[in-house]
Amino acid sequence: MLRHLLDTPRFFDRVIVATARSQGLSLLTKDQAITDSGLVPVIW
Repeated sequence: MLRHLLDTPRFFDRVIVATARSQGLSLLTKDQAITDSGLVPVIW
């Protein structure tokens, strides 16, 4: 999981994704890098 998280290119995106994962939340985003990572459920 950490390796995939580090593949997310922007630091703040990594923080957002890590927070959503730790809280069991989905993200509302159209950011393609986050969507493509498959690390969190994405709504959009």
